[in-house]
Amino acid sequence: MLDKKTYRETFSALHASGDTLKEVYDMIEKRRRGSLGRSFLAVAAVVALMLALCAVAYAADWFGFRALLRPGTTEFEGQTYNNISLTQPQAVPSWLDGSIAEKVENSKAAWAEFSAWRVEHDPMKELPEVFQGVLGMGITDLEDGGAELQCNTEDGLETRYATPEEYAQFRALMDELNSYDGEYAQGYGVSWAGEAQALRDIAAKYGLDLLGGFRVLWSSETTGLTGEGFYTNAELAEMTAEFGNSGSVFYEPPAGFDKVYYYDEGSFGLKFYLEAPSGAGQLSCYGYNSVYSTLSSGGVMSWEADLSSFTERRHTAPDGTELTILSNGSDAYIYVYLEDSFFAMHVYGAEDMSDADVDYAADAINYSNIGR
Repeated sequence: MLDKKTYRETFSALHASGDTLKEVYDMIEKRRRGSLGRSFLAVAAVVALMLALCAVAYAADWFGFRALLRPGTTEFEGQTYNNISLTQPQAVPSWLDGSIAEKVENSKAAWAEFSAWRVEHDPMKELPEVFQGVLGMGITDLEDGGAELQCNTEDGLETRYATPEEYAQFRALMDELNSYDGEYAQGYGVSWAGEAQALRDIAAKYGLDLLGGFRVLWSSETTGLTGEGFYTNAELAEMTAEFGNSGSVFYEPPAGFDKVYYYDEGSFGLKFYLEAPSGAGQLSCYGYNSVYSTLSSGGVMSWEADLSSFTERRHTAPDGTELTILSNGSDAYIYVYLEDSFFAMHVYGAEDMSDADVDYAADAINYSNIGR
């Protein structure tokens, strides 16, 4: 729906162009001396036209997948897929508070710098040629201190031999990688100490927090397991208040959970299930809250082949939060730019999801409780 600020900005932009409204006013002037009824109808038509033009102008500025679409594509089994990020907003509409765009671009710039550092300092590039171009590898130690390598490459399987010197260099690197304590493995895929230090340095340069203190919780009801780390669905729903939120992010416990996980600084992920009110089946919901002041990788992704199959609309949640929804009957993406974070959710699983089903999933979250 149009709020007053957006309506005013859209109408002002339309008025500034002049041409369209000049034609409208010329039409009114030509008919001004006609009968009262005809004049009234003309004015009514003009008002309707102006409102329609405003709606079109606003719709043209709907942001759609630009908020989620990562650069590049993924090829899989002959099909090209678009990469949809749930953990890092990719762009911010111009009508939002400019400070949000600055924070998002700051985090993206930091991640781009770290990604470039990784390519330049990839330790595997320093290994001898015999270990290059390998997708997977089986190793058999030889009596002379070398190794026989069964390598899976893009061209298929092949056998290689590493000299004792080459194999010693390989083992030294593996020892270094295996000595890493894994502090940033979960949030960033960091695998060695030098990489972790570069991540810290770049985050500090951009004034960003890092994902840390990762914890994952599971549903005892969904898994049938009990013990440490397993909780009932009701307990998991209530525990979301401990993720740096002002209260539970659920109005009531969902039908089931796969897992919930969170980091110390307020980012968290939710994988839960709902029963579609239309009877279409079970809705799988994966939501993620990405804090603007945290360096985010955008690594949790979904793939979509045909973005044109989705329609975009607005939806007002029970707490008054205005959401953007993109859906095509089998998948839906829901997102909102909150004051301190970006929340995005992928809904899928049920056949022929109706708008009511998607709205039901969107309304399961209390967005006002996200963050402090």
